[in-house]
Amino acid sequence: MAETIAEAKGLVRPEGPDYLALAERNHSVLRRIGPPFLAAFEFEGVAATGSILKAISSLRKFYAGNRRTLPKDLPTGFVKRAWREAVMRGKAVHGPAYELCAFVELRDRLRAGDVWVTGSRQYRAVEDQLIARPVFDAMREAGPLPIAVAPDFATYIEDRRELLRRRLDQVASKAATDSLVDVRIQGAVLKITPLPPVTPEAADKLADHLYGMLPPIRITDLLEEVAGWTGMIECFPHLHTGLPTENPRVLLTSILADATNMGFTRMADACSIATYKQLVWTAGWHLREDNHADALATLVEAQQGALQELCVAVRHHRT
Repeated sequence: MAETIAEAKGLVRPEGPDYLALAERNHSVLRRIGPPFLAAFEFEGVAATGSILKAISSLRKFYAGNRRTLPKDLPTGFVKRAWREAVMRGKAVHGPAYELCAFVELRDRLRAGDVWVTGSRQYRAVEDQLIARPVFDAMREAGPLPIAVAPDFATYIEDRRELLRRRLDQVASKAATDSLVDVRIQGAVLKITPLPPVTPEAADKLADHLYGMLPPIRITDLLEEVAGWTGMIECFPHLHTGLPTENPRVLLTSILADATNMGFTRMADACSIATYKQLVWTAGWHLREDNHADALATLVEAQQGALQELCVAVRHHRT
C-alpha cells in the first residue's frame, strides 16, 4: 500500500500546466532559436512594457556573451502569478523557466500591440499606422481636411454638446405630450415596448418542426460523433510528444468549456466525464490557438465535402 501511494503521488498531475517541466524539456530548443531570434529583431513598446523589454535586452546581452548562468539583477516585474512558482526560487530565478516566461510574455505583448518590432509591417506601433505628421500638416495647410467632423476639438465638442441639447429637448417635448414611439415615461419609470419579432411565425413553426425531428443527444456525444466523421481530434496533439490525446471525450469537454465560456470549474461540476484537474491538464497540453485553427479548417473542409455530395445527389435525383 505504501509503495502504491508513493507511485500515485508521483503520477499526480498539478492543477494547470507544469511550467517548470515545460521549461526544462524545451530549454535546449529555446537556447538554439532564442539567441538568433533576439539578435535579428529590435523591440519597442509602451511604458507599461518596460519590464519585459528590459528582460529581453538582458537576455540578448546574456546570449551574446556566451555565459552559462543568467545575471542576478534580472527584471521580474513581467512575471505573472501563474509563472511565479516556476520562475522564482527565493530571491533568485530559475533560468530555463525565466527564459521561457520572457518569450511567452513577449509573444503576448506582440499580439496585444503593446510591444512592436522596429521596421515591421505587421507588428508595429499604432502611431506608424496613422498618417505621417508632415503629410497631415501639409493636408491641413492645403485646405479643409477630408473628414466629416470639425478638425478643431473645441468646435467639435461644442457641436456635439449642442446636438445633445437639441435631442434632449426633443425627447422631453415628446415625453411631455406622451408622443414618444414605443416609449412611455410614468413618473420615474421608463417603459420601452419590446421590438416585434423579425422572424415570420411560419419560419418559427418550421424550425420547431425540424428540431422535433432530431433525436435527443448530449452535446459531448454530438461532438464525439462529428470528431469521428472529420478526424478533428488529430488536430490537437500533445504539445511535447506530438501524440494524440488518450481520452478524446476529455479533450472535447475541454473544448466545450472554452467555447461556452463555462470555464473548467463549472464544466467539471456539470459533467461526470472529467475532473477539474483533467480538464486543466488537457487544455494546457493540447489546446492552443494554432490547433483550434487547424480543427476549424478541418470542419469547414468536411462541410464543403458534404455540401458537394448533397449537390451531386440532388442533380442525380433531378436527372
